[in-house]
Amino acid sequence: MNSFANVRGHESAKAQLRAALARERLAHAVLLSGPEGVGKQRLAAALAALLVCEDPTTTTEPDACGSCAGCRQAAAGSHPDVRVVAVPPGKKEIRIEPIRELRSFMQLAPLRARSKVAVITDAHALNPNAQNALLKTLEEPPPRSLLILVTHTPGSLLPTVRSRCQRVHCAPLPDDLVVEILQRDGQLTPAEAACAAAYAEGSPGRALQLRGALGERRRRLLAQLAALPGAGYVRLAQMIQETTGRDDPALPLAIMLTWYRDQAVRAVGAETIGLRNADLASHLPPTRSETAVHGSEALTQALACLRRSNPNRQLLLEALFLRLRSEL
Repeated sequence: MNSFANVRGHESAKAQLRAALARERLAHAVLLSGPEGVGKQRLAAALAALLVCEDPTTTTEPDACGSCAGCRQAAAGSHPDVRVVAVPPGKKEIRIEPIRELRSFMQLAPLRARSKVAVITDAHALNPNAQNALLKTLEEPPPRSLLILVTHTPGSLLPTVRSRCQRVHCAPLPDDLVVEILQRDGQLTPAEAACAAAYAEGSPGRALQLRGALGERRRRLLAQLAALPGAGYVRLAQMIQETTGRDDPALPLAIMLTWYRDQAVRAVGAETIGLRNADLASHLPPTRSETAVHGSEALTQALACLRRSNPNRQLLLEALFLRLRSEL
């Protein structure tokens, strides 16, 4: 069932929402933001369930009971006072029509619950017309209603949309919690879960996507790094293509970053315990601590550039690999 108790982690976000509810200061619109796969949609579903629950707990930490008719209907997606808007199958954006329908839905009085609740998943997929239509609801919110927007890129929303929402951030989860979730929900072995969590950046959803192909990809990338010192420009260009292909380069760069961090740990004489690539430690060539630090800095800067802007990927990767080669 959907409840705050079943949302792993995000204690700060849950406390913020509970405090707003307790003071009756929850805004008419909430923007849940944070990295992909960290549990934002689960938190949105838990908040919706609490608002339509017929017998919520009344302790210092209010929550949906999980067993009443309202909770069961919310979990099944059949509650008359809850509406979820998502990107249609096969499409890349949310257009204006479902937002117009959503406004009509929210203007009606609740049928059974205390409030009408609407959840827009992947709110960043709202096209400009849909966002402008949504503004009408945000500017003139119907009574006894709550709108929840969920996104991993809040900057994709119009400033006028963001400014009319109460912001709640869902931070990445600690690695140990990601491992626990992967073992419980993903049925991974402890070793598989630890490996996937090391590259998931606090996102259980991302970790589940990575499992399977991660082991071979790590070996291939680390072999590429080991071959960097003697690579000419033509070979360097081939290595860039082999490393990233047409995929998002963020994951391979994150894997490479863990290699440099591992090397920094080894350079100061630490044991393999705590290494992200402990299973491959015997295959990694020794590296000076200065090289490991400079390589980590170069990769961290490249990843930050990818996340905050839309750079020319080819130029960024060429400059990065040239810098890494010069450091080895």
